[in-house]
Amino acid sequence: MASTRLFLYQLLNQKRIGWLFVAIATISKSILVAVFSNYETDKSFYLLLAKNLSTGDGFTIPVSLLSTPGITENIYLPSAVSPLYSIIAAPLLKLFPDNYFLVTWLIESLSWLFLFLVLRKIMLLLTENHFWTNLFILLSGFFLYTVEISSSSKDVFALALLFLALLRCIYIAQAGSRPSFVYLAVTAFLFFLPGLTKLTYLPLTIVFPLSLLFIGFLKKEKRILHYGSVTLLLSVLLVAVHYFYFHSLETQTLALYPDFYSQRWTMAKSGNEYVAGFFPENLKVLYPFVPASVINLDFLGVQVKTHLYSVYHLYGILLYVINFIGLAFLVTVFFYLAKKYFRKLISDRIFFLLTGLFVSLSIIAMLSYMSLRYHAVEYKGSVSSWTFVYESRGFLFPIIFLQLCLFVFLFSQKQTAVFTHWLRNFFLIIIGISFVHGVYFLGKKAIILSSSKQKALSVNGLVTNEADSIRKANPGYDVWLATELPHLDWYAKLQSQKVLNGLAILNDSTLRLPPKTILLTVVAKEDTARISNYLHRSDVKQYRNYDNVYFVYREEAVQ
Repeated sequence: MASTRLFLYQLLNQKRIGWLFVAIATISKSILVAVFSNYETDKSFYLLLAKNLSTGDGFTIPVSLLSTPGITENIYLPSAVSPLYSIIAAPLLKLFPDNYFLVTWLIESLSWLFLFLVLRKIMLLLTENHFWTNLFILLSGFFLYTVEISSSSKDVFALALLFLALLRCIYIAQAGSRPSFVYLAVTAFLFFLPGLTKLTYLPLTIVFPLSLLFIGFLKKEKRILHYGSVTLLLSVLLVAVHYFYFHSLETQTLALYPDFYSQRWTMAKSGNEYVAGFFPENLKVLYPFVPASVINLDFLGVQVKTHLYSVYHLYGILLYVINFIGLAFLVTVFFYLAKKYFRKLISDRIFFLLTGLFVSLSIIAMLSYMSLRYHAVEYKGSVSSWTFVYESRGFLFPIIFLQLCLFVFLFSQKQTAVFTHWLRNFFLIIIGISFVHGVYFLGKKAIILSSSKQKALSVNGLVTNEADSIRKANPGYDVWLATELPHLDWYAKLQSQKVLNGLAILNDSTLRLPPKTILLTVVAKEDTARISNYLHRSDVKQYRNYDNVYFVYREEAVQ
């Protein structure tokens, strides 16, 4: 038994095995990307933005209005404020025109590879041990993060940039480090890139240099204080340039296209996506990121509901309590370490822990503040409410940071105390269960991917297919889609459909379609009252009803 353990340790404690595990982890995530990826929802917007970037039309998307259907304008939308995903996608769309699935699959698969390489670098720096580094990468490759199942477009790439920024901070703070101004400028730009990828992370551009200043203050080391000050000034400058550039684009667009902005309908049932006030009840749905760092909560929830249904109602409460205790523990550890290492030598491990906690707690504070500040939104076609702390995507950095901490401070160290020894074994068992479930889940999804079974189409896919069918059945006719549903709007444009906005004008009785034109108007149930005059016309018929949530109406001009 001992010889077998020694053999396994020697086998896994090799650099070349590490590269093999990076490849295996990346392939694992690439398969899940292929299974779950789609280019609907927000991803369709960033692909449209990439198409316009590739044709030299800047940070805009094509827009046509029902009032002027023959004119297409390229208009800036505020969502373009974080365009790095689109900047990367633009040249790929040149290489693979209209192959949106391949482009998104490539970007997201390479983002996972990028993340694994950065995490491997961090683990090797902190543990100086290939065995635990390789195991961590293998675990990460099969651990199910909710973000990959939700087909998020930008989160993994932004996450890799965040951990690269953390690694850069460690390098700068290391004893004897003497980075040049160019190195610090590149570092400041790196701090800025996660915010250019995902707007939620833009404040972290300032948080990273502040963490350097904090460590410099703890160590009373002028060198680190100087580097932190330089990167802070450069980071503030980058954020300022970003703000003024995109603010000027928005101001110009508002001046040039006031009708478009004034006629847009929001996705919120209330009509306003951002209602400011004070809403502490939103924090009740804070995502339980602490337990989510050791096991997939969807999987755990299914098991509890199946085998322990009598206590299922306590499951959510228990997760909330564990998360609250875990969060309190993280805050306590941060202040304890800050006090313990005040004016003392700080190792790379402690620097990693303090800086990672600083960034993680900053993310949690930002998301909590936004949730407190704005009312939860209930979107059209949905029965649940959304707020900033509700979903897992915003907590990806704290989740993986906690996983790193388990490996660096608990698993890779020999635990002599009885409590820490049992704690180590407990978390190893939980992590092992997560790994086995990830392998099983991947295998099941890989079989589905290799089969000929087609995915169920979304409303966006169904509507665009209907438009194509009508076009084929009516040669010589133009088929137009009219909608204020953003995701359908962007997705249909990627499918080369003629899409028109500004539905309010449909209530104008003088509005008439050109000859040989079929208009399909797609609205959410909540918006039917806004065009009720149009819908009561005798020549407008209900064409499709999707689950009594979305409706398609058809109008046809024969001559």
